[in-house]
Amino acid sequence: MDEDGRHAGRLVLTADRIYFLDDEHHGGAHDDVIDHVRFQGAEVTGDDAVGTLALSWSDQGKVYEGDTIELDAFKEAIDDQLNP
Repeated sequence: MDEDGRHAGRLVLTADRIYFLDDEHHGGAHDDVIDHVRFQGAEVTGDDAVGTLALSWSDQGKVYEGDTIELDAFKEAIDDQLNP
């Protein structure tokens, strides 16, 4: 998945955080770490080919691009974990 079309990486959901781990830069300088307590919302848009996942936290946010089905599944996992 690409974060704003700039960096290839992957989204990871853990018990207490959401991560975007940048595959192109080492050392975490371009990684995003979102604590669940700061998370405000997620929205998926797109067509069958390419989608976007907008995540917001602490009055800021980022947009991630990728496969719409995968992004929607990730959003569903977030919703299931944070809103049981």
